[in-house]
Formats: sequence, C-alpha cells, structure tokens
Amino acid sequence: MNPKSKAIFIMLFSVLLLGAVKDSKAQQILQGAVPAAAQTGTVPACPTNVSSTPLNSSSNSDSIAGPLAVTVGTSAQYTIAAIEENQPLIWTVNQIIGGDTEVGTISSSGLYSAPTTMPPCSTLILTASNPAKPWIWKSLQITLQTTPSGPAPIPSVVSVDQMGIVMQNPHILGRDGTWSAVINGKSYWSFNDTSINAPNTEGQNFISNTRSWTDNLDASHGIDLNHDHVDSIGMPTELMPFTAEEAAFNAAHGNGSGCSTTIDPLCGEAYAIWPGPVIPVPNSKTGEAYHFYLLILRGGPISGWNVIGLGIAHEQNGVVTRPIITPGTANPTLMWQGTYTTAYGNGGMLQGGILYMTGCDPMNIFGYHMCNMGRVSLKDILNPGAWTYYNGNTQQWVNDPTQATMLFYGVLPAIPSFSTRLLTNT
Repeated sequence: MNPKSKAIFIMLFSVLLLGAVKDSKAQQILQGAVPAAAQTGTVPACPTNVSSTPLNSSSNSDSIAGPLAVTVGTSAQYTIAAIEENQPLIWTVNQIIGGDTEVGTISSSGLYSAPTTMPPCSTLILTASNPAKPWIWKSLQITLQTTPSGPAPIPSVVSVDQMGIVMQNPHILGRDGTWSAVINGKSYWSFNDTSINAPNTEGQNFISNTRSWTDNLDASHGIDLNHDHVDSIGMPTELMPFTAEEAAFNAAHGNGSGCSTTIDPLCGEAYAIWPGPVIPVPNSKTGEAYHFYLLILRGGPISGWNVIGLGIAHEQNGVVTRPIITPGTANPTLMWQGTYTTAYGNGGMLQGGILYMTGCDPMNIFGYHMCNMGRVSLKDILNPGAWTYYNGNTQQWVNDPTQATMLFYGVLPAIPSFSTRLLTNT
C-alpha cells in the first residue's frame, strides 16, 4: 500500500470507528478530550473547568479522596474505590501519566509527591482512569501551597538548662500541675494537688489548689518560692475557695467526714479545684488577674475523676474569688460545664487586649487532646456571651461553642507552648 492510500485508509477507519461508537462520551475519549489523551512531556496550561463526573454513570458513587491543598515538598495519599472490574488505575497529574518533577509525581497507588518548588501553575488536576475502559475516570482539583494552611508545627526542644532545685515551704511534701505568672513584679506559682506534712486549720493535709511565690525573678541560681498562701497557723491552704455547697458536700462525704459506704453511696467523694493558666491584667496597680480552673469530683465510687466544668476566678489585691458567671445553671461559678464540654483553659495568649485560649477535651488528660480555640476581650472575660470560637470550616469566629472545630491534637505538657506558637503564626 502506497503512502497516499495508507493515509486514506487510516482516515476512513477513524471515521468508521467513531461512527460505530454509540456512546457520544466515548467519542470524546477517542477524540482526546479526557484522560485517554494523557501524555508525557510539557506541562499543560493551568487547567480550568475540571469535571469530577465520570463518563460512566455506574461509577457516580466513586470519588477521589484526599487533601485539597498540598504543601510543596510534602506528600499526600489519594484513594478511590475500584472503577469497574477492579482494574489497576492509571494516575495522571495535569494529564501527565505519573506526573513529573515540575508538577509532582503520583504512584500507581495514588501517593502524590509534590514538587520541591512551586510550578508555574499552582492548580493541578489529579485523574484516575481505568486503562481497560478509558472513558471511566475521576478527577480532583488540588492546590499547591508554599506554607501549610493548618496549625503550626509542634515546637521542638532547642535546649534544656539546669536551673537548680526549686526551694519551697518545708511543710510541703509534693505538688503537681504548676502554672505561673508575673504579677506586679513577683513570680506567682499555682499548684494542683498538694500534700503537706501536718493538717492545716481545716484539718486537711491534702489540698487540691495552693500557691507560692518569689520576688526574685533571677532564676540563674535556682528558684526559691519563699512565700506561700497560708492559713492562720502558717500551713498552706486553698487559693481558690469552695462554694458553700461544695464545702458542705465535702464535709458530708469526703475523707474525714466519718461517712460509711454501707449507708452513704457517695461516701469518699469530694470536690477539687485544679488551677489553670493565670492571666494578669496589664498595668494593674492592684495585682488584678484571672485564674482559669477545673472543678472536678473524685473519690469514693468514682474511678479517676469526673469533670464538672471550667471556671474563671478573679484576683484583686491578693484575694481570689469565684464570681457567679452563669446564674441559674447547676454550677453558676463555671463558664463551661458538663462532662463532655470542651473547657477553654489549656494555654493562651493576650494580644492587643484580646485573650486567645485553647480549649481541649477534659476527659483525656493523660493522652492526646483534641483542641479548639476561643477568644474574648479581656474586659469581657467573665461574660459568656462575649466569647467566640474558631470554626476552621468557615474560617470565622462564631458565638456557638459547639460549632468550634479542632485545630490540633496536643499532649498535656506541650499544649501551652504549642498554643503560643500557633497564635504567633496566625
């Protein structure tokens, strides 16, 4: 067959083939309009008007799953349910089979590796198609970005300096849960459970919240907590007081009450207050500050503890009170209450008169937390209606705390520093 006759034959064959195909969408494939035209070589122009609808309606339930934004130099996994007949899939990036170093590569299993530098076009189209039936396919539009859009990376430990022994009241045997803040030139430290070597005036030698402080801010030779919040006989006592109802409950059911488990099903239970972050009011001459705290119920038949909620105490002239915040509720001194309610008091930052505070699930203290973010003007900190919460889906601050979305997972000791890093980078 001479070249001229061969060309005429190919032309006639193509016309006949197109005419024989009943599905007009399959004709689009043969004409190179969809993934069958995937190629290698030059990167196409920025793709537009991507369709995610497969040409075979039987695959409408399938879709490519994976992140819509990928940072340069990182990888992301994309998956899709089998596209008819469980055939191995062909993956393309901007119609380039397997991608390339400029737009990123993608493996046969859907693992996309972004390029190390931003290509001319940040919009990319990932496509998975069935090699046996190329008119059966799915596409997903993604965007390359130079910096992550999510929370800041977990900060690493740069160095650890030995600061010596923390000196404290000899009556104190042990403490945990430390928070500190500088108020009027003094370093105040709040502690959770504190064990002392003799009873205080309330007959307690195990106290749920205490405080010590030092006026020496030079810690290069160690820290000497040479002042304490004490009772009339010089023994450590509660910094934040119990309400009358809480104190009465503890007296009736707590340790030392003389109750019997045979007649009192609550015998051994008691309220405890665990201090949290301390937020000093800038330039206050009266030492004004706000103390976040967790109210729990523990002991007796309770395994571990039950979280009642989180409140905000107010300090003025060295006196700490727990004001009424939510009148008419079961626990009116609490801002957020309920066993599974997110408690905003895990680490925060005051910036421009606005307090940003992380809120993490309170039921998982020793594991990973799911953490959200709330904010409020410091002058309105005790007004529940003034608080707003970040919704990452809409990127808006909303009034309904149930609409807040998780920003990061955190481990208890790292949450305060992580929160500060996150807020600094946003």
